[in-house]
Amino acid sequence: MTRFRSCLVAVALATCPMPPVTSKRTLCQSVCQPLSASVCAELTGAARRRCVKGITDVCVRTDPSVCASPDCPPTCPAGPPGPDGLPGAAGAPGPAGPAGSVGSVGPVGATGPAGLEGLPGPPGPTGTTGVTGDPGVTGPTGPAGTPLIVTIRQVTQNFGRAQAGQLITVTVPCAPGEIVLAGGVVPTIAGGNATDISRVHLLISGPASATAWTAASTLTNTLSQSASLTYAAFALCAPSS
Repeated sequence: MTRFRSCLVAVALATCPMPPVTSKRTLCQSVCQPLSASVCAELTGAARRRCVKGITDVCVRTDPSVCASPDCPPTCPAGPPGPDGLPGAAGAPGPAGPAGSVGSVGPVGATGPAGLEGLPGPPGPTGTTGVTGDPGVTGPTGPAGTPLIVTIRQVTQNFGRAQAGQLITVTVPCAPGEIVLAGGVVPTIAGGNATDISRVHLLISGPASATAWTAASTLTNTLSQSASLTYAAFALCAPSS
């Protein structure tokens, strides 16, 4: 109690009212009540009542002359600041601010240069051989074609005793409306001897055009005195349509 009273006196000296306190009533109102409100603020219930009663009892026993002391002149300095109060409740959130304006779209940049052509990739693996399909249905037999009619055309010419180096030529034409398919030549010698036929040397036997066949020979030596050369050329001709 003595220590509490000393604290109270010290507070009273630091918070002396103006003018100086001259009665216990004034002391209680000016010093004790504010002191109990500050010191006992955080207490509740019986603890708070005991705190207030203790401070009030000290005030009742304290001589008001402490505030009339020469240590407390009319210009008494202010006492130390009291403890901070409890934080107030959080305020309601403010309204949302307006949305900012959307910036304008910048201009489209210039098209960049084309990139280099990439290297060709490696060839892929060879695929597996597909399954052989079933054979198709055999088509119907076509109509029988028109039989080809071939006619042998022949030209025979006698050259007598042909001389060495003589050119023997015979051409066989086909009839109008026919084309030549093939041909040939058969030389024969009447009289003379067996070596005369070997003196006839064939030069050509082939088509002269699409409608004629030509055969040509020459003599390597003159035929014997009694020999006579017959040159028979022929052509195989067929209708053109």
